[in-house]
Parts: sequence; C-alpha cells; structure tokens
Amino acid sequence: MFLDSDDMLEKNALERVVYFVNKTKCDCIVFGVKKLLGNTVCDVWKEKKNHCIKNKTELYKKVLSDAKYNALWRKAVNASLFDGVAVLSNMNIKNGEDLLESLQLYKEAKNICFVTDVLYSYRYNTESITHKIDYKKLLDDTLYVDNAVLRFLDQNASLSDVELKQIGIGYIVRLIDIVREIVSRYEKEERIALLEYLYNDSFYQAFVKKQRYGIRKIGGKSVVLFLFNRRKFGVIFYLESIYKVIRHYKNRIVGCKKHE
Repeated sequence: MFLDSDDMLEKNALERVVYFVNKTKCDCIVFGVKKLLGNTVCDVWKEKKNHCIKNKTELYKKVLSDAKYNALWRKAVNASLFDGVAVLSNMNIKNGEDLLESLQLYKEAKNICFVTDVLYSYRYNTESITHKIDYKKLLDDTLYVDNAVLRFLDQNASLSDVELKQIGIGYIVRLIDIVREIVSRYEKEERIALLEYLYNDSFYQAFVKKQRYGIRKIGGKSVVLFLFNRRKFGVIFYLESIYKVIRHYKNRIVGCKKHE
C-alpha cells in the first residue's frame, strides 16, 4: 500500500484489504477515497458496488478513461507486480507520475478488485508541489504521460476506434483546460510559443487532431478545440478575454446576492 506523509488510512484499512485479497484472490485492490480540506470532507471517490475485472480491454476502458484511478495511494498492490521494473525511472515527472507507474500494474495484474470501502483520506495541502502549478511544466509532463499511455495502448490493448475515443475524451478535455490556462496566464509571445509546442507535439497530432470527437461529449470546450485544431490562436485569445470579463461580473453578482 502507499501512503503520502500528510494523508491517513482508515483504522480498518489493512484488515479490509486482507479480507478482499483472501476472498477474491486478486493482486490489486482499488478502494475509495475521502478528500479533505482541513477537517472537512469535500469529495468522496468510491465504487457503486464491489467487482473484479480480469479482462484487459474492460480494465483499460475503465481506469484510463477516468483520472480518479491514476493515484497509487488508492491501491493495494501485490509487490510482485513491480518485479523487474525501474520504479524510480519517472522521478523527473511531477504531474502524472502515478499513472505511469499504474500502467505496469494494469499490464501485469491478473485480477483487479474495485471495492466500495473508503479506506484512504487524502488531505489537500495548499503548500504541496501539486498545488503550485507551473503550466509550462504541467504541459510538458502531460504530453509525456499522454504519449506513454498512447504507446501502452498500441502495444498492449486491442481497442476499437470507438473504445479509443471513449478513453481519449478525458485526455482531450485536460489539454483544452491547459490551453485555457496558458492563454489566461502568459504574455502573448510566450503563450503562442507554448500553444505551437502543443500543436506540433506527436501526441496531439496522432491522438487528437486526427480523431473526431463528438461535440456533445466535451460541451462548450469543443469551441476551443475546433479553433485550436485550426491554429486560430488569436480567436481563442479574444474569446478567453470575453469569458474573463463575464466571469468577473458573474462572480460580483453572486457575491452581491450572498450579502443581500
């Protein structure tokens, strides 16, 4: 099991993990998580029912289409799954390194059990490295990890185009969010350079630009994706400036109503 220094395991966590290992003969358990801000529970990740997955295609569709499964700390793992693996090989990656390590687990595991038990408490630490965002580094790490996932799927999965697109939606949405953050945080020349870097990246060209994603799947973000695919960066800058003004006045209106 994995435990970050500022997080907590439930008192019965080890007992429940042993119970599920003995009951299901699994080599990896994915359990629920409470997310804490101070002492307040602000979110809970958990399964709707206990179930195990042995089929690799079904496993990859589940865990690679939802970033909530990336974290190592919500997994109990048979140590043999790491045999012969350079666990410290991704030390330079600060965003998404858990997913890189999890790919090895998904490949080697014969039976992964997903349980409803909430056994881990993750505490938001506003001083931690994951909450001090360098968007240049985030973009670089994201593209590196996404390329690794794409190579992994090419080498280890037999997915249809539809299944690949289902997995890809989450990655596309994340890239769009990074584009919007770059636009809002950097000066014009720097943000153009970063967007060109993303546009010319092999993951973007292979997995995003050449795919057709349903507009309904990503909602209003499809506008940004449409413009980005056509390198209409200036239009994106203009739209984001309008959105920024709208958000500003919307927040002011909401704030005024709260004080009425």
